[in-house]
Amino acid sequence: EGSVGGGVATLGGGDGTLGGGDGSVGGGAATVGGGDGTTGGGSAVTGGGAPDAGPAPLTWAIMSITGTTSSSNIVGVSGTHNDVWAVQDTGNLFHSAGGAFAKVVGFNSATGLYASDGGVVVSSTRSIYRCSSDCEDAGAYATLNLLDSSMNWNYFAEGAICGEGADHVVVVASDVDNEAHLFEWNGSSWTVGANSLGITYPRRCWFDENGGLYVNGPSGLVYLDHGPSTPVSVGNASDILYG
Repeated sequence: EGSVGGGVATLGGGDGTLGGGDGSVGGGAATVGGGDGTTGGGSAVTGGGAPDAGPAPLTWAIMSITGTTSSSNIVGVSGTHNDVWAVQDTGNLFHSAGGAFAKVVGFNSATGLYASDGGVVVSSTRSIYRCSSDCEDAGAYATLNLLDSSMNWNYFAEGAICGEGADHVVVVASDVDNEAHLFEWNGSSWTVGANSLGITYPRRCWFDENGGLYVNGPSGLVYLDHGPSTPVSVGNASDILYG
C-alpha cells in the first residue's frame, strides 16, 4: 500500500507492467528497464546486465628457431593457432605446432608466405611453391615458374601474397615494366590476369571480410572488388607504403 512506497497504481506504485512493482524492489519488469532491486537493471539489451569484458590482453613470448644456422630475415609469417609457419629470405621454411619453430623445408629463396587450412604457399622471386597437405615434406610442393617462355611469362614475385583460405590464394607479381598482375589459385589451378592492376612494384596484399582485395606498392594502393582495380587515396602521394 502507499505507506510502504508501492501499492496500487493510484498511489504511485502499481504492478510491474506499469513501471512500478512493489515497494520492496523499487522497479518494474526487466522488459521495461527495471528488474528486481538485486540486479539494478534489465537485460543487457535494454541497458542493464553485466558489461562485456572484451578480449584478454595479448601475452608475448620469444619463440626459438631450430634446424638452421642462418640469421637472415624472416620475410613471412602465416597460419592459425598452433599451426604457424615462417620463412626466411634464404628459403628456409619453419613450422610451429605451438612450440619452437623447426626447419622443415628449404627453397632456393623466398619473398612471402601464406598458410591456411593445412595448405602452404611460398613465393620466391621467380617461382611459387604450393602444398595442400603434409607441408613439412619438400616433395609435397608443386612449383609454378614465373619465368616460362611457353606461357610468355616473365614475372617477379616480391612478397605480395594473401588469401581467404587454402582454396583461394593470390600472389601479385610484377612484369618487366614493374606493373602488377594477379596470379590466383582457385583450389584446382592457377590463373593469371592479363591486365595490369594499375600499380607498380606490388609489395603486400590483403583481403577484407567481403572478399575485396587491397594491393599496395611504393606507388600507392588499389582495391579490387571481384573485378577491375580502383585507386585508393592515401593522402600524400610521395609516401611509400611498405605494408
